[in-house]
Amino acid sequence: MPPLRLTVGDVLAQQARAQLTEKGFDVIEPSMMKMATKNRVPTSPQMAAQILEEARLDAAALYIEVRRWEPTPNSRGMKADGVIVALDVTMVDPKTGTVLWQVRRPSRPVPLYGVVLTGHANVFVAETVMREIFASLESKRPDG
Repeated sequence: MPPLRLTVGDVLAQQARAQLTEKGFDVIEPSMMKMATKNRVPTSPQMAAQILEEARLDAAALYIEVRRWEPTPNSRGMKADGVIVALDVTMVDPKTGTVLWQVRRPSRPVPLYGVVLTGHANVFVAETVMREIFASLESKRPDG
């Protein structure tokens, strides 16, 4: 069986779960989430909240919208030396539909250093961007 290829969405979701877990949040396992939501994929933060509400899951919905994910070729044009990323991350309360927080990352590059395989590059970039997102949230907290 060939190895499972992860999408950019998959690696962003993995890194978001890892960051939330590291910060002490309870995170629903992906397999439980897929089963409870009947594998529905939201197309907006409001739809993500609605899916969780319909699944009767007591959890906030985290919705990540990738607006840009574009490798930048290096000066020799042989491999990417970075990835330009723009995305929005929104957490919504499914009971009220209220946006609990939102971070909009403007389009800017995440540099890649050294020789990195494409799959590893996406994981590295996703980890970097999610650390950025959650660090910006920490700095916005009144007690943070």
